[in-house]
Amino acid sequence: MVDFFANHANAQEQKIDADWGIEQIHGRQLLPQVGHGDGFFYCRIQKTA
Repeated sequence: MVDFFANHANAQEQKIDADWGIEQIHGRQLLPQVGHGDGFFYCRIQKTA
């Protein structure tokens, strides 16, 4: 994800203000849990140009 923002000047991360998952450098991550899915990564990106 870091390389993505370094290579795309027209993209900006929009922070996810939430109390679920684990905050990462970019986005939030849900880890796999029995009975709750395989896990997932979320990152909100806005195109600026």
